[in-house]
Amino acid sequence: MSNGGISSRPLHDLVMAQEHIRLGTALYVLKRLRAPAYEIKTDSILYRAPKRAKLTIGALSYENLHNCRDTFEGHTGARRLDEGCSLPPWRGEGEVFRVETAQESDRLRCDPKKPTRPHTLLLSTAVWQELSMEDAEHRVLQGQSLLVLGSPGTGKTFTCKGLVELLRAQGKKVDICSKTHSASSRAGGCTADHWLRRHVIHGACNVDCLWIDEIGQLDIELVAAVNRLTFLGTQLLISGDFAQFAPIANSWRGSPVPEDALANSRLLHTMCGGNKLSLTACKRSDHDLFNFYTRLIPGGDFFGMPIQSAVAQAREKFTYQGVCELNLVLSHRKRVELNRRCNLHFKAQDAIYLPCPLQKRVALNAPQPMWIWPGIALLGCLPIERQGVKNGVEYRVAAITETTVTLRNGPVLTHDQAVAWLRLPYAMTYASVQGRETEATLALHDCDSGHFTWRHLYVGLSRAKRASDVRVE
Repeated sequence: MSNGGISSRPLHDLVMAQEHIRLGTALYVLKRLRAPAYEIKTDSILYRAPKRAKLTIGALSYENLHNCRDTFEGHTGARRLDEGCSLPPWRGEGEVFRVETAQESDRLRCDPKKPTRPHTLLLSTAVWQELSMEDAEHRVLQGQSLLVLGSPGTGKTFTCKGLVELLRAQGKKVDICSKTHSASSRAGGCTADHWLRRHVIHGACNVDCLWIDEIGQLDIELVAAVNRLTFLGTQLLISGDFAQFAPIANSWRGSPVPEDALANSRLLHTMCGGNKLSLTACKRSDHDLFNFYTRLIPGGDFFGMPIQSAVAQAREKFTYQGVCELNLVLSHRKRVELNRRCNLHFKAQDAIYLPCPLQKRVALNAPQPMWIWPGIALLGCLPIERQGVKNGVEYRVAAITETTVTLRNGPVLTHDQAVAWLRLPYAMTYASVQGRETEATLALHDCDSGHFTWRHLYVGLSRAKRASDVRVE
Protein backbone atom coordinates (compact mmCIF):
# COMPACT_ATOMS: atom_id res chain seq x y z
CA MET A 1 0.00 0.00 0.00
CA SER A 2 2.99 2.25 -0.41
CA ASN A 3 1.63 3.73 -3.65
CA GLY A 4 -0.89 6.09 -2.09
CA GLY A 5 -3.08 3.28 -0.69
CA ILE A 6 -3.71 1.79 -4.13
CA SER A 7 -3.72 -2.00 -4.50
CA SER A 8 -4.05 -4.26 -7.53
CA ARG A 9 -5.25 -7.20 -5.41
CA PRO A 10 -8.90 -6.89 -6.53
CA LEU A 11 -7.81 -7.14 -10.16
CA HIS A 12 -5.62 -10.12 -9.30
CA ASP A 13 -8.53 -11.87 -7.57
CA LEU A 14 -10.80 -11.13 -10.54
CA VAL A 15 -8.34 -12.62 -13.00
CA MET A 16 -7.80 -15.72 -10.87
CA ALA A 17 -11.55 -16.18 -10.46
CA GLN A 18 -12.04 -15.96 -14.23
CA GLU A 19 -9.32 -18.58 -14.75
CA HIS A 20 -11.04 -20.81 -12.22
CA ILE A 21 -14.39 -20.48 -14.00
CA ARG A 22 -12.91 -21.03 -17.45
CA LEU A 23 -11.05 -24.13 -16.28
CA GLY A 24 -14.28 -25.51 -14.83
CA THR A 25 -16.05 -24.82 -18.13
CA ALA A 26 -13.28 -26.61 -20.01
CA LEU A 27 -13.59 -29.68 -17.77
CA TYR A 28 -17.37 -29.71 -18.31
CA VAL A 29 -16.98 -29.54 -22.09
CA LEU A 30 -14.33 -32.26 -22.12
CA LYS A 31 -16.56 -34.51 -20.04
CA ARG A 32 -19.45 -33.98 -22.46
CA LEU A 33 -17.13 -34.72 -25.39
CA ARG A 34 -15.90 -37.85 -23.57
CA ALA A 35 -12.35 -36.57 -23.85
CA PRO A 36 -10.28 -37.85 -20.90
CA ALA A 37 -8.24 -35.24 -19.03
CA TYR A 38 -4.75 -36.45 -18.10
CA GLU A 39 -3.20 -33.44 -16.32
CA ILE A 40 -4.66 -30.23 -14.89
CA LYS A 41 -2.64 -27.09 -14.24
CA THR A 42 -3.74 -23.67 -13.03
CA ASP A 43 -4.51 -22.42 -16.54
CA SER A 44 -4.32 -25.45 -18.84
CA ILE A 45 -5.50 -29.03 -19.31
CA LEU A 46 -3.77 -31.90 -21.06
CA TYR A 47 -6.39 -34.12 -22.69
CA ARG A 48 -6.91 -36.59 -25.50
CA ALA A 49 -9.11 -35.24 -28.27
CA PRO A 50 -11.98 -37.53 -29.41
CA LYS A 51 -11.74 -38.77 -32.99
CA ARG A 52 -15.39 -38.37 -34.02
CA ALA A 53 -16.67 -35.38 -32.10
CA LYS A 54 -19.18 -33.08 -33.81
CA LEU A 55 -18.02 -30.19 -31.63
CA THR A 56 -14.59 -29.25 -30.34
CA ILE A 57 -13.61 -27.25 -27.32
CA GLY A 58 -11.70 -24.85 -29.55
CA ALA A 59 -14.93 -23.89 -31.35
CA LEU A 60 -16.45 -22.41 -28.17
CA SER A 61 -16.65 -18.62 -28.52
CA TYR A 62 -17.51 -15.86 -26.09
CA GLU A 63 -20.76 -15.02 -27.84
CA ASN A 64 -22.21 -18.50 -27.18
CA LEU A 65 -20.47 -19.10 -23.86
CA HIS A 66 -23.64 -18.43 -21.83
CA ASN A 67 -25.47 -21.14 -23.81
CA CYS A 68 -22.77 -23.77 -23.27
CA ARG A 69 -25.01 -26.16 -21.31
CA ASP A 70 -27.87 -25.78 -23.79
CA THR A 71 -25.47 -26.81 -26.56
CA PHE A 72 -24.61 -30.12 -24.93
CA GLU A 73 -27.73 -30.89 -22.84
CA GLY A 74 -30.50 -29.34 -24.92
CA HIS A 75 -32.82 -26.50 -23.95
CA THR A 76 -36.14 -27.37 -22.30
CA GLY A 77 -36.98 -23.98 -20.80
CA ALA A 78 -36.89 -25.35 -17.24
CA ARG A 79 -34.30 -24.23 -14.73
CA ARG A 80 -31.75 -26.87 -13.84
CA LEU A 81 -31.54 -27.90 -10.20
CA ASP A 82 -27.72 -27.67 -10.19
CA GLU A 83 -27.58 -24.28 -11.91
CA GLY A 84 -27.19 -21.65 -9.22
CA CYS A 85 -27.41 -18.71 -11.63
CA SER A 86 -27.51 -18.20 -15.37
CA LEU A 87 -24.51 -16.71 -17.14
CA PRO A 88 -25.20 -13.36 -18.82
CA PRO A 89 -24.39 -13.00 -22.53
CA TRP A 90 -20.80 -11.94 -23.17
CA ARG A 91 -20.30 -8.96 -25.43
CA GLY A 92 -17.39 -9.97 -27.56
CA GLU A 93 -16.13 -12.39 -30.12
CA GLY A 94 -13.23 -14.75 -30.36
CA GLU A 95 -12.38 -18.18 -29.05
CA VAL A 96 -12.56 -18.86 -25.33
CA PHE A 97 -9.83 -21.50 -25.30
CA ARG A 98 -6.59 -21.82 -27.26
CA VAL A 99 -6.03 -25.43 -28.32
CA GLU A 100 -2.56 -26.59 -29.30
CA THR A 101 -0.90 -29.92 -29.89
CA ALA A 102 0.84 -30.95 -26.71
CA GLN A 103 4.62 -31.22 -26.61
CA GLU A 104 6.71 -33.33 -24.29
CA SER A 105 7.80 -30.15 -22.51
CA ASP A 106 4.17 -29.39 -21.60
CA ARG A 107 3.87 -32.34 -19.22
CA LEU A 108 3.97 -31.85 -15.46
CA ARG A 109 7.36 -32.42 -13.93
CA CYS A 110 6.68 -34.28 -10.73
CA ASP A 111 6.89 -37.72 -9.16
CA PRO A 112 3.45 -38.30 -7.59
CA LYS A 113 3.24 -40.89 -4.83
CA LYS A 114 0.53 -42.16 -2.56
CA PRO A 115 0.26 -40.46 0.85
CA THR A 116 2.39 -42.17 3.47
CA ARG A 117 2.82 -41.90 7.24
CA PRO A 118 6.32 -41.75 8.72
CA HIS A 119 5.11 -43.64 11.79
CA THR A 120 3.14 -46.83 12.36
CA LEU A 121 -0.31 -46.43 13.91
CA LEU A 122 -0.54 -48.63 16.99
CA LEU A 123 -3.95 -49.38 18.48
CA SER A 124 -4.57 -51.20 21.69
CA THR A 125 -6.54 -54.43 21.41
CA ALA A 126 -10.23 -53.99 22.19
CA VAL A 127 -11.08 -56.39 25.00
CA TRP A 128 -14.71 -57.42 25.37
CA GLN A 129 -16.21 -58.14 28.77
CA GLU A 130 -18.11 -61.44 28.48
CA LEU A 131 -21.08 -61.10 30.83
CA SER A 132 -23.54 -63.51 32.35
CA MET A 133 -27.26 -62.88 32.00
CA GLU A 134 -27.44 -61.40 35.51
CA ASP A 135 -24.43 -59.10 34.97
CA ALA A 136 -25.75 -57.96 31.60
CA GLU A 137 -29.14 -57.07 33.08
CA HIS A 138 -27.47 -55.21 35.95
CA ARG A 139 -25.29 -53.12 33.62
CA VAL A 140 -28.15 -52.30 31.27
CA LEU A 141 -30.26 -51.07 34.19
CA GLN A 142 -27.31 -48.89 35.20
CA GLY A 143 -27.43 -47.20 31.79
CA GLN A 144 -24.60 -49.06 30.03
CA SER A 145 -24.78 -50.30 26.44
CA LEU A 146 -24.73 -53.99 25.53
CA LEU A 147 -24.10 -56.30 22.58
CA VAL A 148 -26.19 -59.50 22.49
CA LEU A 149 -24.92 -62.21 20.13
CA GLY A 150 -26.17 -65.72 19.43
CA SER A 151 -27.23 -68.17 16.75
CA PRO A 152 -30.86 -68.25 15.59
CA GLY A 153 -33.07 -69.79 18.24
CA THR A 154 -30.97 -68.78 21.26
CA GLY A 155 -33.45 -66.13 22.42
CA LYS A 156 -31.82 -62.85 21.39
CA THR A 157 -35.13 -61.13 20.62
CA PHE A 158 -36.79 -62.54 23.77
CA THR A 159 -33.86 -61.40 25.95
CA CYS A 160 -33.77 -57.90 24.50
CA LYS A 161 -37.53 -57.51 24.81
CA GLY A 162 -37.21 -58.31 28.51
CA LEU A 163 -34.44 -55.71 28.91
CA VAL A 164 -36.55 -53.12 27.08
CA GLU A 165 -39.46 -53.74 29.44
CA LEU A 166 -37.19 -53.26 32.47
CA LEU A 167 -35.84 -49.99 31.06
CA ARG A 168 -39.33 -48.71 30.31
CA ALA A 169 -40.35 -49.62 33.84
CA GLN A 170 -37.64 -47.19 34.98
CA GLY A 171 -39.38 -44.45 33.00
CA LYS A 172 -36.90 -44.43 30.12
CA LYS A 173 -37.95 -43.90 26.53
CA VAL A 174 -36.78 -46.83 24.38
CA ASP A 175 -37.11 -47.09 20.60
CA ILE A 176 -36.65 -50.25 18.53
CA CYS A 177 -35.46 -50.66 14.97
CA SER A 178 -34.11 -53.29 12.58
CA LYS A 179 -33.06 -53.38 8.96
CA THR A 180 -36.14 -55.10 7.51
CA HIS A 181 -39.86 -54.62 8.05
CA SER A 182 -40.32 -58.27 9.03
CA ALA A 183 -37.60 -58.20 11.72
CA SER A 184 -38.68 -54.80 13.05
CA SER A 185 -42.32 -55.93 13.24
CA ARG A 186 -41.31 -58.98 15.30
CA ALA A 187 -39.31 -56.76 17.65
CA GLY A 188 -42.05 -54.12 17.83
CA GLY A 189 -40.34 -51.19 16.10
CA CYS A 190 -39.62 -49.63 12.71
CA THR A 191 -36.90 -49.99 10.10
CA ALA A 192 -33.42 -48.70 10.88
CA ASP A 193 -33.37 -46.60 7.70
CA HIS A 194 -36.54 -44.79 8.76
CA TRP A 195 -35.49 -44.23 12.39
CA LEU A 196 -31.93 -43.08 11.69
CA ARG A 197 -32.92 -40.71 8.91
CA ARG A 198 -35.65 -39.19 11.03
CA HIS A 199 -33.84 -38.93 14.36
CA VAL A 200 -30.13 -38.77 13.47
CA ILE A 201 -29.40 -37.79 9.89
CA HIS A 202 -32.25 -35.28 9.46
CA GLY A 203 -33.42 -34.78 13.02
CA ALA A 204 -32.59 -35.02 16.70
CA CYS A 205 -32.51 -38.05 18.96
CA ASN A 206 -34.96 -37.80 21.87
CA VAL A 207 -34.75 -41.31 23.33
CA ASP A 208 -32.82 -42.66 26.30
CA CYS A 209 -32.09 -46.06 24.73
CA LEU A 210 -32.16 -47.53 21.23
CA TRP A 211 -32.42 -51.27 20.56
CA ILE A 212 -31.04 -52.27 17.14
CA ASP A 213 -31.89 -55.83 16.13
CA GLU A 214 -30.09 -57.76 13.35
CA ILE A 215 -27.04 -55.45 13.48
CA GLY A 216 -25.25 -57.63 10.94
CA GLN A 217 -27.65 -56.49 8.19
CA LEU A 218 -26.93 -52.76 8.64
CA ASP A 219 -24.63 -51.27 6.02
CA ILE A 220 -21.68 -49.21 7.21
CA GLU A 221 -23.37 -45.88 6.39
CA LEU A 222 -26.17 -46.67 8.86
CA VAL A 223 -23.69 -47.95 11.45
CA ALA A 224 -21.81 -44.64 11.19
CA ALA A 225 -25.09 -42.83 11.84
CA VAL A 226 -25.69 -45.03 14.91
CA ASN A 227 -22.23 -44.17 16.18
CA ARG A 228 -23.23 -40.49 16.44
CA LEU A 229 -25.49 -41.46 19.32
CA THR A 230 -22.45 -42.40 21.42
CA PHE A 231 -21.49 -38.70 21.54
CA LEU A 232 -24.94 -37.89 22.93
CA GLY A 233 -24.73 -40.47 25.70
CA THR A 234 -27.59 -42.52 24.25
CA GLN A 235 -27.70 -46.07 25.59
CA LEU A 236 -27.47 -48.71 22.85
CA LEU A 237 -28.81 -52.26 22.99
CA ILE A 238 -27.50 -54.13 19.94
CA SER A 239 -28.33 -57.71 18.97
CA GLY A 240 -27.60 -59.93 16.00
CA ASP A 241 -25.64 -62.78 14.49
CA PHE A 242 -22.64 -62.04 12.28
CA ALA A 243 -22.65 -65.57 10.87
CA GLN A 244 -25.75 -64.74 8.81
CA PHE A 245 -25.86 -62.68 5.62
CA ALA A 246 -23.87 -59.45 5.52
CA PRO A 247 -25.17 -56.26 3.83
CA ILE A 248 -25.22 -56.36 0.03
CA ALA A 249 -22.53 -54.24 -1.69
CA ASN A 250 -21.40 -52.79 1.62
CA SER A 251 -18.94 -49.95 1.02
CA TRP A 252 -17.59 -46.83 2.67
CA ARG A 253 -16.82 -43.86 0.42
CA GLY A 254 -16.43 -46.17 -2.55
CA SER A 255 -14.19 -48.73 -0.80
CA PRO A 256 -15.62 -52.22 -0.20
CA VAL A 257 -16.05 -53.27 3.42
CA PRO A 258 -15.15 -56.89 4.33
CA GLU A 259 -17.99 -58.98 5.73
CA ASP A 260 -16.29 -59.41 9.11
CA ALA A 261 -15.15 -55.80 9.44
CA LEU A 262 -17.88 -54.63 11.83
CA ALA A 263 -17.76 -57.75 14.01
CA ASN A 264 -14.01 -57.27 14.62
CA SER A 265 -14.01 -53.47 14.80
CA ARG A 266 -13.31 -51.04 17.60
CA LEU A 267 -16.35 -49.13 16.36
CA LEU A 268 -18.70 -51.88 17.57
CA HIS A 269 -16.74 -52.14 20.83
CA THR A 270 -17.16 -48.40 21.41
CA MET A 271 -20.89 -48.40 20.63
CA CYS A 272 -21.53 -51.26 23.06
CA GLY A 273 -19.20 -50.02 25.79
CA GLY A 274 -17.23 -53.28 25.60
CA ASN A 275 -20.13 -55.26 27.13
CA LYS A 276 -21.08 -58.52 25.41
CA LEU A 277 -23.66 -61.19 26.20
CA SER A 278 -23.24 -64.41 24.20
CA LEU A 279 -26.26 -66.72 24.10
CA THR A 280 -25.57 -70.37 23.26
CA ALA A 281 -28.50 -72.39 24.64
CA CYS A 282 -31.23 -73.55 22.25
CA LYS A 283 -34.58 -71.95 23.06
CA ARG A 284 -36.62 -72.40 19.86
CA SER A 285 -35.89 -75.42 17.65
CA ASP A 286 -35.24 -79.04 18.57
CA HIS A 287 -31.69 -79.99 19.52
CA ASP A 288 -30.99 -82.14 16.43
CA LEU A 289 -31.65 -79.21 14.10
CA PHE A 290 -29.91 -76.66 16.34
CA ASN A 291 -26.80 -78.79 16.82
CA PHE A 292 -26.45 -79.31 13.07
CA TYR A 293 -26.66 -75.73 11.84
CA THR A 294 -24.47 -74.36 14.66
CA ARG A 295 -21.70 -76.70 13.47
CA LEU A 296 -21.61 -74.77 10.18
CA ILE A 297 -20.42 -71.44 11.63
CA PRO A 298 -16.91 -70.46 12.83
CA GLY A 299 -16.06 -72.61 15.81
CA GLY A 300 -18.07 -75.59 14.55
CA ASP A 301 -16.51 -78.75 13.14
CA PHE A 302 -18.32 -78.32 9.78
CA PHE A 303 -16.88 -74.84 9.24
CA GLY A 304 -14.21 -74.82 6.55
CA MET A 305 -15.23 -78.11 4.94
CA PRO A 306 -16.30 -78.05 1.26
CA ILE A 307 -19.91 -76.91 0.96
CA GLN A 308 -20.73 -80.01 -1.10
CA SER A 309 -19.77 -82.21 1.87
CA ALA A 310 -21.90 -80.18 4.29
CA VAL A 311 -24.86 -80.30 1.89
CA ALA A 312 -24.46 -84.07 1.50
CA GLN A 313 -24.65 -84.58 5.25
CA ALA A 314 -27.67 -82.25 5.44
CA ARG A 315 -29.45 -84.28 2.74
CA GLU A 316 -28.96 -87.46 4.70
CA LYS A 317 -30.27 -85.92 7.91
CA PHE A 318 -33.21 -83.80 6.72
CA THR A 319 -35.50 -85.91 4.52
CA TYR A 320 -39.06 -84.63 4.90
CA GLN A 321 -41.34 -86.15 2.25
CA GLY A 322 -44.16 -84.13 0.76
CA VAL A 323 -44.93 -80.66 -0.53
CA CYS A 324 -43.34 -78.08 1.78
CA GLU A 325 -45.17 -74.93 2.84
CA LEU A 326 -42.00 -72.82 2.64
CA ASN A 327 -39.33 -73.21 -0.04
CA LEU A 328 -36.07 -71.26 -0.09
CA VAL A 329 -34.45 -70.56 -3.46
CA LEU A 330 -31.71 -68.45 -5.00
CA SER A 331 -33.50 -67.10 -8.08
CA HIS A 332 -36.77 -65.22 -8.48
CA ARG A 333 -37.63 -67.31 -11.54
CA LYS A 334 -37.69 -70.47 -9.43
CA ARG A 335 -39.53 -68.63 -6.65
CA VAL A 336 -42.35 -67.72 -9.05
CA GLU A 337 -42.62 -71.30 -10.35
CA LEU A 338 -42.69 -72.88 -6.87
CA ASN A 339 -45.25 -70.34 -5.69
CA ARG A 340 -47.49 -71.24 -8.63
CA ARG A 341 -47.24 -74.98 -8.01
CA CYS A 342 -47.76 -74.72 -4.24
CA ASN A 343 -50.63 -72.30 -4.72
CA LEU A 344 -52.44 -74.86 -6.85
CA HIS A 345 -51.59 -77.68 -4.42
CA PHE A 346 -52.92 -75.90 -1.31
CA LYS A 347 -55.86 -74.18 -3.09
CA ALA A 348 -59.08 -74.20 -1.06
CA GLN A 349 -62.48 -74.96 -2.59
CA ASP A 350 -63.71 -71.39 -2.06
CA ALA A 351 -60.60 -69.83 -3.63
CA ILE A 352 -60.93 -66.83 -5.95
CA TYR A 353 -58.56 -66.28 -8.86
CA LEU A 354 -56.80 -62.92 -9.12
CA PRO A 355 -55.32 -62.36 -12.59
CA CYS A 356 -52.16 -60.37 -13.11
CA PRO A 357 -51.83 -57.78 -15.89
CA LEU A 358 -49.02 -58.30 -18.37
CA GLN A 359 -45.80 -56.55 -17.38
CA LYS A 360 -43.93 -54.55 -20.00
CA ARG A 361 -40.74 -55.02 -18.02
CA VAL A 362 -40.54 -57.94 -15.60
CA ALA A 363 -38.98 -56.93 -12.28
CA LEU A 364 -37.09 -59.29 -9.97
CA ASN A 365 -40.04 -59.60 -7.59
CA ALA A 366 -42.79 -58.96 -10.09
CA PRO A 367 -46.43 -59.83 -9.24
CA GLN A 368 -47.99 -63.05 -10.49
CA PRO A 369 -51.57 -64.38 -10.80
CA MET A 370 -52.74 -66.33 -7.75
CA TRP A 371 -55.61 -68.12 -6.05
CA ILE A 372 -56.53 -66.67 -2.66
CA TRP A 373 -59.08 -67.60 -0.01
CA PRO A 374 -59.93 -66.54 3.56
CA GLY A 375 -57.10 -67.56 5.88
CA ILE A 376 -54.28 -67.65 3.32
CA ALA A 377 -51.07 -65.88 4.31
CA LEU A 378 -49.61 -63.30 1.89
CA LEU A 379 -46.43 -61.22 2.02
CA GLY A 380 -46.32 -57.47 1.51
CA CYS A 381 -44.14 -56.44 -1.44
CA LEU A 382 -43.88 -52.73 -2.21
CA PRO A 383 -41.12 -50.13 -1.94
CA ILE A 384 -42.97 -47.87 0.52
CA GLU A 385 -45.76 -48.47 3.00
CA ARG A 386 -49.23 -48.04 1.54
CA GLN A 387 -52.49 -48.23 3.49
CA GLY A 388 -50.66 -50.04 6.29
CA VAL A 389 -49.15 -52.72 4.02
CA LYS A 390 -45.39 -53.01 4.59
CA ASN A 391 -42.75 -54.77 2.56
CA GLY A 392 -41.88 -58.28 3.76
CA VAL A 393 -44.57 -58.45 6.49
CA GLU A 394 -47.00 -61.37 6.54
CA TYR A 395 -50.75 -60.70 6.34
CA ARG A 396 -53.79 -63.00 6.57
CA VAL A 397 -56.79 -62.66 4.30
CA ALA A 398 -59.98 -62.19 6.34
CA ALA A 399 -62.59 -61.92 3.57
CA ILE A 400 -62.89 -61.71 -0.20
CA THR A 401 -65.61 -60.25 -2.40
CA GLU A 402 -65.90 -59.86 -6.15
CA THR A 403 -64.02 -56.56 -5.99
CA THR A 404 -62.14 -56.35 -2.66
CA VAL A 405 -59.73 -58.28 -0.42
CA THR A 406 -59.88 -57.59 3.32
CA LEU A 407 -56.75 -58.30 5.36
CA ARG A 408 -57.01 -59.40 8.98
CA ASN A 409 -56.36 -56.37 11.19
CA GLY A 410 -55.51 -54.48 8.03
CA PRO A 411 -56.93 -52.46 5.12
CA VAL A 412 -59.45 -53.35 2.45
CA LEU A 413 -57.74 -53.62 -0.96
CA THR A 414 -59.01 -53.87 -4.48
CA HIS A 415 -58.09 -56.95 -6.48
CA ASP A 416 -55.57 -54.94 -8.50
CA GLN A 417 -53.96 -53.59 -5.31
CA ALA A 418 -53.81 -57.09 -3.78
CA VAL A 419 -52.01 -58.48 -6.85
CA ALA A 420 -49.60 -55.54 -7.01
CA TRP A 421 -48.82 -55.24 -3.27
CA LEU A 422 -48.95 -58.87 -2.06
CA ARG A 423 -47.05 -62.04 -2.95
CA LEU A 424 -47.57 -65.76 -2.35
CA PRO A 425 -45.58 -66.99 0.69
CA TYR A 426 -44.71 -70.53 -0.39
CA ALA A 427 -41.31 -69.67 -1.90
CA MET A 428 -38.82 -67.00 -0.87
CA THR A 429 -35.21 -66.21 -1.65
CA TYR A 430 -32.54 -66.93 0.95
CA ALA A 431 -31.62 -63.25 1.03
CA SER A 432 -35.14 -62.19 2.08
CA VAL A 433 -35.80 -64.83 4.74
CA GLN A 434 -33.31 -63.59 7.35
CA GLY A 435 -35.08 -62.34 10.48
CA ARG A 436 -37.99 -64.78 10.04
CA GLU A 437 -38.97 -68.08 11.59
CA THR A 438 -41.58 -70.62 10.56
CA GLU A 439 -43.68 -73.37 12.09
CA ALA A 440 -44.29 -74.84 8.63
CA THR A 441 -42.45 -77.50 6.69
CA LEU A 442 -39.31 -76.23 4.94
CA ALA A 443 -37.37 -77.19 1.80
CA LEU A 444 -33.98 -75.84 0.77
CA HIS A 445 -33.44 -75.65 -3.02
CA ASP A 446 -30.49 -74.80 -5.30
CA CYS A 447 -28.01 -76.44 -2.93
CA ASP A 448 -25.83 -77.57 -5.87
CA SER A 449 -25.54 -74.08 -7.30
CA GLY A 450 -22.13 -72.47 -7.48
CA HIS A 451 -23.58 -69.48 -5.62
CA PHE A 452 -24.71 -71.60 -2.67
CA THR A 453 -22.54 -71.10 0.45
CA TRP A 454 -22.45 -72.24 4.06
CA ARG A 455 -24.32 -69.04 4.97
CA HIS A 456 -27.26 -70.08 2.79
CA LEU A 457 -27.34 -73.50 4.45
CA TYR A 458 -26.99 -71.96 7.92
CA VAL A 459 -29.68 -69.32 7.41
CA GLY A 460 -32.02 -71.72 5.65
CA LEU A 461 -31.93 -74.50 8.25
CA SER A 462 -32.21 -72.09 11.16
CA ARG A 463 -35.64 -70.83 9.98
CA ALA A 464 -37.35 -74.11 10.97
CA LYS A 465 -38.16 -75.44 14.44
CA ARG A 466 -38.17 -79.20 13.89
CA ALA A 467 -35.66 -81.35 12.03
CA SER A 468 -38.45 -83.70 10.94
CA ASP A 469 -40.09 -80.85 8.95
CA VAL A 470 -37.02 -80.02 6.84
CA ARG A 471 -35.81 -81.31 3.47
CA VAL A 472 -32.55 -80.38 1.75
CA GLU A 473 -32.70 -80.90 -2.02
